[in-house]
Amino acid sequence: EAACALSIAQTLSTLPPEWQGGSCIKNGVWKAASHCSEIKVHPSGRFVFVANRGHDSLAVFAVDPGTGGLSPPVFTPSGGATPRNFSFCCGGRFVVVGNQ
Repeated sequence: EAACALSIAQTLSTLPPEWQGGSCIKNGVWKAASHCSEIKVHPSGRFVFVANRGHDSLAVFAVDPGTGGLSPPVFTPSGGATPRNFSFCCGGRFVVVGNQ
């Protein structure tokens, strides 16, 4: 049904420009240099967080309340290697990251 069709509204990378398109061969298998492990919306609805494995960071996008569009991301280190998942605690005041 046409009313239920999805369309692309915006495309943004979760990586800084110097990391985009990177790859490597590990044990004979092609791997992206970094990929996402988890995506969550902040409890306030004002931010979208994405964990990057490889870059070992969280990409944080601000949500425009008028359009719903996302800003270019701000990056923060995950505090370890290969972030698997993360959770918000204390009403979103803190982010706890579980690294591999």
